[in-house]
Amino acid sequence: INLERDDNLDIENEDIVFIDSNHRVYPDEDGDFRNEAQFIQFMDLILGSIYCCLHNPTKEKEKREIGLTIKPLLLRMLNEPNNKNSVYHYYKKQQISFFPKIKESNINENYQQLDIFGDWANQKDFVKNFYTKRPILLVSEKQKTLDELL
Repeated sequence: INLERDDNLDIENEDIVFIDSNHRVYPDEDGDFRNEAQFIQFMDLILGSIYCCLHNPTKEKEKREIGLTIKPLLLRMLNEPNNKNSVYHYYKKQQISFFPKIKESNINENYQQLDIFGDWANQKDFVKNFYTKRPILLVSEKQKTLDELL
């Protein structure tokens, strides 16, 4: 593997090792990867809770509670991604963005819109852009919808 060296990055092992996310299977013949397995579980928890907020796929109480716990941070990261004064201190540390809404098959080269600088640009120029604003579908059981209030 040809890896560029970076003073801020230390690569201990250039070989790829497939790690079981179940930390209980270690140590095994390949080594002791308990810490790495628990890190995978932690990342799975974070990604799962964000997925739960964005898609509201479950009725399971525990999953919804974890999703509702991370929801305030997710709202801030999506709605104010460049907030230098956030109490969550995510600026230039964590970021969430999504692939373009526009499908490549729907691109019309003649269609123009304003870019973020107020200049006219072809729709084809926007396909590479990511976006951050997205609705969060997970709501608390205590939160009433507008239909319920009427």
